[in-house]
Amino acid sequence: MFGCVSNSMQEKTRKIFNVVVIAVIAYLLLCYANIIPSDYDAVERSIGTGFSNGNNNGTHRFIINDAIKQSGMPVVVVGTERTIKAPDGQDINWQTSIHKGETNHQILLNHIGDPDGFSLMGKWQEEHVAFPSNGLGYAPYMAQKYMNWAIETNESDLKYLYLAWSMHYLSDLGMPLHTVSDITMQTSHTEIEHYIDTQITEYQTHLTYVTIERQDVFDACWSLANYTTQYARPMVDGWNAGNYTIIDTISINVLSQTIEYVSMCLSDFETASVKEVSKPFSIFLTLAYVFAISVLTLLVLLVNYRAYHGWKPL
Repeated sequence: MFGCVSNSMQEKTRKIFNVVVIAVIAYLLLCYANIIPSDYDAVERSIGTGFSNGNNNGTHRFIINDAIKQSGMPVVVVGTERTIKAPDGQDINWQTSIHKGETNHQILLNHIGDPDGFSLMGKWQEEHVAFPSNGLGYAPYMAQKYMNWAIETNESDLKYLYLAWSMHYLSDLGMPLHTVSDITMQTSHTEIEHYIDTQITEYQTHLTYVTIERQDVFDACWSLANYTTQYARPMVDGWNAGNYTIIDTISINVLSQTIEYVSMCLSDFETASVKEVSKPFSIFLTLAYVFAISVLTLLVLLVNYRAYHGWKPL
């Protein structure tokens, strides 16, 4: 009698174990496929939209305007009257326009903010970050993709539209909080960006430029991210302490670097080549998923093997 009860309980426990472990395996697979949001996505949802661009003093516009001057890019009338919809139809409600007679400079200034309004991949915030600590984030991929479009198109106005979009992702990485995946550093993200927007014109006379290594926009994104990420923690600590001098000092530093990288890409645009790049891939994250799923699968097989062979001790 007791043996029957024991076997019955063991059978029930085995079935519950199977269901739970299979559910966990399915969850891990869905997380890896990005169908169910993971902690990585939670970090993305916590961050702000990046430097502002909607007004004349917006930080994105400030960066591209100064970079145009630094690069010496000549003014060329390229605009034709056209309406631009979101790429690949990701957001059918978004559109913008290029007008006849607009110059290349005007298109860069007017459209550097566009990528905040749509998503090419359906992963909106992930497209605006890059994390040197783990190699994740799509900003370098997006910057290179639009640079490729700019190089490949034969339409002069679209060249500068796509160039503006490419520079958006590069300049996003001038913000240190776009380069860290630590969610504890993101609580004041939007407030810090808004503060920088209010001070941007004050920073103009304090910017200092240095010579940087010439590289394509994809590598420039990672180089800039590797530089600015060191200032993420000091920026957050300074903000939490109410020390705006620290925020101003860091902002002037990273803005100077950002403008240099954007200026370099504008200078080299006419001679730039198409570069095919892969979407971000973390071998460590992949191995962690493979290990976890393998262990759980082996446990299920082991438990069921023992069940069918009399539940003998190993």
